[in-house]
Amino acid sequence: LSVGVGYKFSDQFSAQIGFHNYFDKNTEWGETEGLIDNNYWELALGFEYNISEQLLLSAGFLRAQTGVNKLAYNDDLSYSLSSNTFGLGGAYKINEMLTLQFGGYYTAYTPETLDYTVYTQKYEKTNMAIAIGLDFTFGGTGE
Repeated sequence: LSVGVGYKFSDQFSAQIGFHNYFDKNTEWGETEGLIDNNYWELALGFEYNISEQLLLSAGFLRAQTGVNKLAYNDDLSYSLSSNTFGLGGAYKINEMLTLQFGGYYTAYTPETLDYTVYTQKYEKTNMAIAIGLDFTFGGTGE
């Protein structure tokens, strides 16, 4: 289930919010019985600001909450952690045919230390990405 809404406060500024729920707790996917305690969900917020006709900036946040049974699901090869993701981006309109897109994000996963019968295992990670793109518009104004 995904729901979202956006609101344009002015010609320059808008905000969006979205909620996503994955109904995986009761799926009964054969080998997953006992591995999922709660449904996985996400809450996202986004903001966009048009500084000028040429330059747009955006920022966003995503909270993702895992629902797995931590001791039963997580192992050395596969694990699920809750996370917070922060993103920034923008677009620069070079001319009517070219727009430069740029952005990046950083995700911080919530560390988990689990005590198994024989050993203790700590799960933690972060990731980051940046991207640059170029939009080409042919035969129109790009609006």
